[in-house]
Amino acid sequence: MKNHLNIDLTTLKYTKLTDVIELVSVDLSEITMETGPEVVDLKVKRSIEAIVTGNVTALVYWFDLALGEGISVSTLDSRCHWKQASIMVKDKLKVNQGQTLTAKVILQNSCLDVEIEGSNVLYL
Repeated sequence: MKNHLNIDLTTLKYTKLTDVIELVSVDLSEITMETGPEVVDLKVKRSIEAIVTGNVTALVYWFDLALGEGISVSTLDSRCHWKQASIMVKDKLKVNQGQTLTAKVILQNSCLDVEIEGSNVLYL
């Protein structure tokens, strides 16, 4: 299984290999009867630098939801009943500190997929 839902980072032992970046931002108010849901079908690339050396085994993600003026919910918040999720990396990926990783993000038909690429990465 590639995607794991409802994980809780506070209960897992892990090494943070990069800083946090925003993978994609979606404005659901753009969906209308005229546009349809295809308006949120996205393909983007995001680059990030590794802050430590290690093995990439998964990409953990969560949602920050802006519900209105000054009202937001984050699934990273331990008080929230929604939790985090992860996309597992098929092959172990070794990265070195300072190395740039690229996340190819695809959001299509309400499904999220991310592939991780790196320059001079070593697949184990």
